[in-house]
Amino acid sequence: MICNIFLGWYGLANAATAAAPDLTAEGWDRARWGMSSEELRTVYAERVKSFERPFQYHDAYADVALPGIELAGARFTALFQMDQATGGLRQVLIERRRHYATIALFRAVEGELTSRYGAPCRRMDAAGEPSDNSIAVLERAWVVPEGAVHLSFINFRNDIPKRLALRYHPRGRPELMASRPPPTGLKTAAHTIDRCPPS
Repeated sequence: MICNIFLGWYGLANAATAAAPDLTAEGWDRARWGMSSEELRTVYAERVKSFERPFQYHDAYADVALPGIELAGARFTALFQMDQATGGLRQVLIERRRHYATIALFRAVEGELTSRYGAPCRRMDAAGEPSDNSIAVLERAWVVPEGAVHLSFINFRNDIPKRLALRYHPRGRPELMASRPPPTGLKTAAHTIDRCPPS
């Protein structure tokens, strides 16, 4: 159900495209960390879209979205993830799923982010089933003075659809900086590196 809703919102992203926003000292684009959903609606006015039923993310939720974000020539929708306890903006998630998520697009976005931030401080590639050596998880991370950026591609080859995601969050949030371990049964590549400074 959530996937179908998301694909509908992806269609909205095709309607009007804006250049890729970036981290700032106080937030992401015109959004500021800690803003409420109503403040985000005020800041982005007619550009912002609201969900009748918020997306749930463990200890966060998203009830406000910003369609029309362009990265590497592709259109994305940004989801503003709000802290469940405070109701303030804690992270921005930019995502594509299913056939909209490809390794080629991951590589293109990685190249764009590397041009902007330099080489990633974290690289993790996890292989899929040994029988076909398919790539199941790719992860990159950058830590800059303004905050942290995470890029991931996930293909579990089961009921969970392929997913390409970007996460932007402020520094000083170690719980958001932590790398998620690959699912059981995946084989992490030997050349995995993690040189990210403490958030």
